Order: sequence, then structure tokens, then C-alpha cells
Amino acid sequence: MRSSLILLCCIVLISHATLRAQIAFPENAGLINVRDHNVKGDGATDDTAALQKVFDEFNGGGAVIYLPAGTYLISDTIRWQGRFTNTILQGQGQAHTIIRLTDAADGFADAKKVKPMFYTGGPPAQRFRNAVRDLTIDSGTKNPGAVGLNFCANNQGIIRAVTIRSGGDGKQAGAVGLALDQGEVGPLMVKNLTVIGFDTGVRVRSSVNSITMEDIRLSGQRSLGIDNFNNLVFLRKLTSHNTVPAVSNSGPDGVFLLIDSELALPVSTDAKTVSGAAIQNTHERSQIFVRNVKTSGYELAISDASGKTVPAGQVIEWHSDAPIMLFESQAATLNLPVAETPEVPWGDVSKWVNVQDFGAKPQDGEDDTVAIQRAI
Repeated sequence: MRSSLILLCCIVLISHATLRAQIAFPENAGLINVRDHNVKGDGATDDTAALQKVFDEFNGGGAVIYLPAGTYLISDTIRWQGRFTNTILQGQGQAHTIIRLTDAADGFADAKKVKPMFYTGGPPAQRFRNAVRDLTIDSGTKNPGAVGLNFCANNQGIIRAVTIRSGGDGKQAGAVGLALDQGEVGPLMVKNLTVIGFDTGVRVRSSVNSITMEDIRLSGQRSLGIDNFNNLVFLRKLTSHNTVPAVSNSGPDGVFLLIDSELALPVSTDAKTVSGAAIQNTHERSQIFVRNVKTSGYELAISDASGKTVPAGQVIEWHSDAPIMLFESQAATLNLPVAETPEVPWGDVSKWVNVQDFGAKPQDGEDDTVAIQRAI
């Protein structure tokens, strides 16, 4: 019996890839390698047309569009096409796959008319299983209207192990790092995201369908870290190094939960304290819940539309609205430990086994039990 891992369904396993420095796949994994479609990734060639052609041809249907290590220059928006659904953009690793906007690209010059580098679709909420993973998006220089990624997914979708920066140093002009602002965006997850620079790090809009975030790192934003209007955001482990508010929650339907986080000034700043609050709840009907959050360098930890404030320091637990209970009980949560998102061991892909080599035919609707057992 072979001790190899079994490739029952490579696409499912890929969606839970271990976050390593470089992501490798078996040769027969069924990826769409862009290098096989005239995309150069050499840091000198404008790959916009060739890359868009790949998305035009292979978008949807479970396509995993793979960008191996390299620097891919683009000069215009790359758009998911067709139904804007069931497509995964997969890199080889944040330090290895870099997508960079050419300097002073046409249409990205006006900060008041923002334009995305990548656009994955909008309403209705049918953008199932979209994902972007294991790469870096760089908005280049002289592109103040640039949005790094305008992302939409529904029911199942993820941004995972992605860095978005405004220029190589994160200090160039840029509008928004990650935009989750299409109507009916979510439910989706954002895991292990770094946003460096831009006016706003993450912008969330729409009154449906909720965003779950974990392991988020923000730095160098010029206006806001995370700006939520009218959606429901549930965020664990935010690290923000900024002199601007880390979180702004607004709109009559805005809900924001923040736990186990640290919001502080950048190490490089000369300021000892900045005015205002690290967390702002700005609408009389918007709601926030904060637990186990440390703030430092801000005048206040939290400011609420009601006029209530929380001083800077460690916030054990605070909520803008009184809890609704059917009977007398403690008003605080139980503060139970949160289990980490599981990581599937990736292992040596050369030892994986593909059940199709043993007779499985996943597209014919027939019983593949014998082939799978033979592979095992």
C-alpha cells in the first residue's frame, strides 16, 4: 500500500492550502498556468491583454488561474468575466507572485474616481467560490485613484495570504487597498491580509451579507484603516499601526465586532498621542462590540455616536447597545477561547496520488468507488 496522500479532489484541497513561503502543486492538478497562455510575468512586459484573455476564456466552472513566481505588470482593470463566479486567482506566495500596476496608468489618476486593478463582480449574490490567494498586489506610483482589489464572493469565498500595498514601499498615492463594497457582498472570509498604505486600507459597503475577517495587518493608511458602512463585519486579530482611526463603523445597519486585537501608532511616528479615537461608531443606530482590544497612542479607545467614550488602554469588553436577554444573567460574554482556523498539511506534492490515474472519471456521473479504493 502506498503511503502517499490521495488527490481525491485537488481543487478542494487547494482551497485549504497551508500558508507557506511558496505554494507548489502536482503537475496534473488541473490549474490554468498563465505562463502557458502568453503571460510573461517578467516585470517588463505589459501582461494586461494576455491576462484578461485568460480570464475571458477560463473564468468560472471551478477554474484555478495560477500565477507562478514573477512580477506581472498590468495597466488596466482585470475583470472576472461571464457570471463573475467560481474562479480562483492563485499565486505561488506573497513574496513570489507580484501583480504591479504600471506607473501613471491611464484611468487611475483621479482619487475621486477610483478604479480597481482587479474586479470580481457585483450583485446579485451569486458570486460563489471566488478566491484570491498567496500573492501581492502593488498599485505602483502616480496612481492615486487605484483600488488594489475590488472583491465580491457569496456563501463560499476567501482572500487568503494576500498583501496589498500602494507602491513598493506603501507610501505612494492610492485610494483603497481592499474594497468589499459591491451590493450584496458576502458572506465571505478574509484571512491573513496585509494592507500597506492607501487612503483607506479596507472599505466595506452594503447592508448584506456579512464579512468575517481574521489575522488582518494594517499600516500607513492616510484616512482610515477599515471603513464599514451598513454591513456586518466580524473581525478577530486586527493589528493596526496608524495615526488615523483603525476602525470606523457607520450607517443605520452597520455592525462591527472586534476582538483580540491591537491598535497602536506606528513605531516610526514622532507623535506620542493623536487626537480622536482608535475605534469610531458614528451613527446613532450602528452597533459595535469590542473585547480584548489594546489601544495605545490614541486619545480614546472608542467614541460612540451617543457621546459615550472609552479611554485609551486595554478594553476588556464594551458594547454600544445593552444586551437583550430573556431572563436575568450576566451582561458580559463568556470570553471563551477561539480555535484557530485549521490548516491542512500540504506535504510533498510529488507523493500525491491522483485517483484519475486509477480509473476515476469525475465528470461521467458513474461510481468511482473501485478507483478510489484502488488508489488507497
